[in-house]
Amino acid sequence: MNAHNIKLFDYDSLISKFNHVIECRKTDISKYPIFGMLFTETPEDNDNELDEILTNNLKKFISI
Repeated sequence: MNAHNIKLFDYDSLISKFNHVIECRKTDISKYPIFGMLFTETPEDNDNELDEILTNNLKKFISI
């Protein structure tokens, strides 16, 4: 996937996947090769939340 083809990254949908978001720092994908940084607090007993983001390729949040 070429970054120049990306029109939108759905930060709100990504944030909704987490129990407690501390901060979302968005970046300009046309200038930097990342979408941003997401700081979250996940309860110790919520392995599903961590497993989901660690194995997710994030394609469902990208609009071309």
